[in-house]
Amino acid sequence: MPTLRGLPVFVPEAATAIEATSVEQELARSAGRFQGARRYSLEKAVMEVLNPKEDLPITPYLIGREVLDVACGPDVYHYDARVAALHAGIDVSVPFLLQAAAIRPASFFACAYAHRLPFVDGAFDVVLLLQAMHHLPQSHRQILTEACRVARERVIVYDHLQSSSGPKRWLKTVWWRLADRGVRYNTETEWRAVLKGFEIEAWRVTGRHLDNILEFVVAGPGACGDQPSDEPRR
Repeated sequence: MPTLRGLPVFVPEAATAIEATSVEQELARSAGRFQGARRYSLEKAVMEVLNPKEDLPITPYLIGREVLDVACGPDVYHYDARVAALHAGIDVSVPFLLQAAAIRPASFFACAYAHRLPFVDGAFDVVLLLQAMHHLPQSHRQILTEACRVARERVIVYDHLQSSSGPKRWLKTVWWRLADRGVRYNTETEWRAVLKGFEIEAWRVTGRHLDNILEFVVAGPGACGDQPSDEPRR
């Protein structure tokens, strides 16, 4: 297994034969602006003040479980990793992973892609996708299906929610363009299309002023998008 600055690296086979500097450059290209851990943490803290939200609780799902945090970032957000029997995180940002590993030395961290998870089917009890999917260029359904592939029990998702029309849509679009710069922001109708066939165990729209966050739990085990259902259960 190739390593980079002490981190295991799971990259396409074509990249494993090239020098480490090229691998790091490719990872940096994939990570985009997510290279500064302090700036990222500050932006999250500012948004919590400007637009506080009431999150679906994550920690109770993790007690005694083996947990994978996909696109984990530089620290643990929204939950207590200490309750997990095993905690792992993947990301494409090397600076983020190095900080995460320094903060949580008992956890396992590696460079890997969300749409190509380097784990066998059902490798973890719970998989987390927290504020990540809107930054990923791949199909959201593909990413969610891949997360479900490696989850024995459930997948928990926090992500942005676009309004279908009106002033909130304009405000969100301006803010995301200036401060977030994601790839794709789904409306509720678009999220329902992504989730068609998945069994949804919990669902919440939050964000006190903008209703800009959708949080949901996909029930398992091994939940995939092939279950016969016209729309997610609520």
